[in-house]
Amino acid sequence: METHNAFVVKLDVDDGLRLTELLRSEVPLEHAMTPFLRDMRALARIKGRDDVVFATGDNEHPYALVHLTWNGRQASPFPYTKLCKDLAELNSEIQEALGL
Repeated sequence: METHNAFVVKLDVDDGLRLTELLRSEVPLEHAMTPFLRDMRALARIKGRDDVVFATGDNEHPYALVHLTWNGRQASPFPYTKLCKDLAELNSEIQEALGL
C-alpha cells in the first residue's frame, strides 16, 4: 500500500487479526461496515491515532479507514468509517485524518 509511510504502519498478522476482531466487536448491525465483516482484514494503522486501514473484500469499496473506539459495541455511526473506492481516495482520507 503506497501512502504516507512516515505516518502509516503496516500490521503484522497477529495485530491485523486482533484489530479486525476489535472492529467486529464494535460494529452495530446498522453500520456501513456490517456487510463487510466476514471478509475484511486490518492492513495498517496510523501512528499515534485510533485509525486503522481495512481491506473490505468489496469491489466497489475495497478499503475503509476506521476510527476504532476501543469501547465495545457502539451505536451507529460509530466507529467512524470512510469507505474508499481506491488507494487515491484512501490516501486522501489519511491526509485528512492527519490534518495534512
